[in-house]
Amino acid sequence: YYDFQNSEYTLDGLPYATDPDASLHTIGVSQEAYVPGSDLRLALGYAHSMQHADGNDYDADLDRVSFLASHPVVWKIRATATFAYSHGNYHHDSSRQSGRDDRDDDTATYAIRLDRPVTDWMSAYMGATWIDAESNLGVFDYDRNLYTAGVEFRY
Repeated sequence: YYDFQNSEYTLDGLPYATDPDASLHTIGVSQEAYVPGSDLRLALGYAHSMQHADGNDYDADLDRVSFLASHPVVWKIRATATFAYSHGNYHHDSSRQSGRDDRDDDTATYAIRLDRPVTDWMSAYMGATWIDAESNLGVFDYDRNLYTAGVEFRY
């Protein structure tokens, strides 16, 4: 697959080197499989992204591998667990900290989500995501826990 994204932030007054405006070109492959004799769905993927930020701190090559497992549990609820690992190799010395090399990020993301159909066109869901982002630049080194719940409409 191929994906293109263009990000234009409304962050006026930033120095050019730290302006995150960028275009992102991603090429990737993914494979899904259903385990015979069960309702288990598996998926494996790899993607390479080229982020072009006109020569500033955000120019990068990004690689990502992902794994997904999904299975019905009870009362029409489907549980989905995902894991993704990404590595970001940034092209320029960071302007955020003097004496540092190019930014280098490694991020592991773990997530679980429970979905249940309410009607043919609506589902309810809840989930949790844990992110462990490690970087050689402190401002990009963090852990984050996200919890979500919502209603999804399909047409």
